[in-house]
Amino acid sequence: MRHRLKEFLQALTVTLSLCLGAPAAAQSFDDYGLLGGASQGAERPPDLEAYGQIAETYRAGSALDMTQRQVSRFRERVKTTLMRLPRAADDIGAAIAGGSPGGDGRFFIGLAAFLVFLLGVGRAVATLFAVYVGRPVFMSLQKPHPQGLCDKLPVLAARVGLTVAGLAITLATAVLVGSGFYPEDNEVALRTAIIVFAAYGAVRLVDTLWRMILAPFLRDYRVPVIEDRAAVRLYRWLYAGALIDIALSAALYWLDTLGLQPETAALLTIATGMITTALVAAGGWVNRHAVSGAILGGKTAREASWLSVAFATLWGPALLVYLAVTLTVLAYRAIMAAPLGPPPLGVAFAVFMAALVAYALTVFAVERLARRQRERLSRAPHPEPVALSQAEAM
Repeated sequence: MRHRLKEFLQALTVTLSLCLGAPAAAQSFDDYGLLGGASQGAERPPDLEAYGQIAETYRAGSALDMTQRQVSRFRERVKTTLMRLPRAADDIGAAIAGGSPGGDGRFFIGLAAFLVFLLGVGRAVATLFAVYVGRPVFMSLQKPHPQGLCDKLPVLAARVGLTVAGLAITLATAVLVGSGFYPEDNEVALRTAIIVFAAYGAVRLVDTLWRMILAPFLRDYRVPVIEDRAAVRLYRWLYAGALIDIALSAALYWLDTLGLQPETAALLTIATGMITTALVAAGGWVNRHAVSGAILGGKTAREASWLSVAFATLWGPALLVYLAVTLTVLAYRAIMAAPLGPPPLGVAFAVFMAALVAYALTVFAVERLARRQRERLSRAPHPEPVALSQAEAM
């Protein structure tokens, strides 16, 4: 019994000694930390919120520095581009002379004359197709008094198809005739011919599409409500704008392929954009009444819907804003030597044509179904009224 009591007292003594010695042990661990380099009473490490504030501050500073560097770089590019302006004509002449096979720029004058001759030969062959094939087919499709898109759209679409066929004949004939005169190893001549033929085809195609929409010389098949004189004037403005825009863009691209100096190319790009923008804005102002009347469908502002009135009122300011924004972006990209991308007016024209074609096809389908339904009802036999006897009538 005494032995067990002695063991219990010893165990109790050891437990008390451990409990009383814990602070000393903890202090010894702190001492080891001091020996390892830790300072006594050190601050707590920053939490996640502090790290987030540091990251946001660094990000804001980096964005500001990047913007300042971009602005400085843009200013330097503007100065360099403007300093190149007095030598722009010399740069163009040097690029043309350097791109010619013999170092003489007059080579391209003869090439241009020959390409015009080839297009003339192709045009003559296409004229034969138009006289003996296209015109008879087109005249046979016309009706005395067409009503709605159901009668007008097939004729207009056939005209587009026949014109595209004639254009294909023109270009194919020009290529076949010219292939025997210039060897395939003359890359400059081939590249120039491709650019000229592509520009000619683009102008003819855009002209054909505007003819389909406005029908300036086909009053009975004109879909928008526009007077003859206004339709012809609007068509000529649109054709002139497309011709100048495509011709200037093709010439600029051709000079770029010849190795035109980058700053001079930027100046020509900005000048081309300014000319096109001014031409489109002037055309919109001259034809504003015709366009607004077509949007209203020939109705007055009180008779038309509020949506049509809104479009007729806002299309002009929207066009000016679009032209200003696209010209600004074009000038910035040209000065910074960034990729220009697709032409803004070409993109707008493509979107407009896609929306217009989708709308026309939808209306055509609805009118076609409605006409078939009316014809079916008109052909259905109507029940004859049954005569009632005098007794039944009473």
